[in-house]
Amino acid sequence: MSNRSYSFDCKQIHGQLVKLGAVELDYAVGNKLALLYMKSRELLHDARQVFDEMPERTYRLYAGLIGSYSQAGRWVEVFSVLGVMILDEMLPDMYLVHAILRACGAVEFLRYGQMVHGFVLKRDTADLFVGNSVIDFYSKCGESDYARCWFDMMREKDVVSWTVLVTTYMEFELPYEGYEVFKSLCFDGVNPDLVSWNAVISGFVRNGYVRMAFCLMEEMKESGLDPNITTWNGLISGCVHSECYNDGLRAFMKMLLFQKPNAATLVVDP
Repeated sequence: MSNRSYSFDCKQIHGQLVKLGAVELDYAVGNKLALLYMKSRELLHDARQVFDEMPERTYRLYAGLIGSYSQAGRWVEVFSVLGVMILDEMLPDMYLVHAILRACGAVEFLRYGQMVHGFVLKRDTADLFVGNSVIDFYSKCGESDYARCWFDMMREKDVVSWTVLVTTYMEFELPYEGYEVFKSLCFDGVNPDLVSWNAVISGFVRNGYVRMAFCLMEEMKESGLDPNITTWNGLISGCVHSECYNDGLRAFMKMLLFQKPNAATLVVDP
C-alpha cells in the first residue's frame, strides 16, 4: 500500500469516527486512531492533532508518539509530548528513556539528559540498551569523561558498549585512547564485530593516521572479517578529510577488486 493510499484510508476512517462521535465518547477509539496515524511519518501531524484532542491518553499512546518523533528526528516534539506525559503523572519506562536520551544527545541538551540519567540511577533498572544510550548521550554532548565514567560503572557491557566508547574517543580526536579501549575489548573476551573495526579504522584515518588505518584493515582481515562497503567508504572519506588524496585513490582502486562502490563512495563528504 502506498503512503498516499494509507493516508487516504486513515482520513476516511477518521472522518467516519468523527461523524459517529466515537473519538470524543470512547478514548480507546481515539488512542487507536492516533496509533494508526503514527505508522506513517507523513501523518505524524494528524497523530498529534488526535493526541491533543484526547480527554484521556494511555501510556501506549505516549510511548508510540515519543518513539515515532524520535525515529523521525523531531526532537522538539519529543520534549513537548514528554512534558504533557509528566503533567499527566506518567513516568517513562526504559524504552522511552532511550528515545529521550537520543533526543537530548541530538540537541546537546546536557542538563536535561543528566536529569534523565539521574532518574535511571534512582530506579536502578538500567539494562544494556539504556546503559549504551547513556554513553552515547554524553558523547554527543561533548562529555567524554562522563561517558567513560558511566562505561566503567556499567555492571554488564556488550560489543555495542565498547564500540560507542571507541567512537567517542575518535570523535574527540583521541585515536590512541580509542585504540586502547578497542584492545581492552579484545582482552575482555568480547569479539569485535564489523562495526567496531569500522569505528577504529575510520577514526584513525579521519584523525590523520592513514598508515595505521590501512594496517588495522589488514589486521581485521587476519581476524576473519572482510571489509564491507562502510569500511571502504570510511577509509576513502577519511583520506579525503585528511587531504591524503593519493591514499584515498589507492584505497578506491583496491576496493574495486573486492567491492562495488555505492553512491556514498562516489560522492565523498570530507
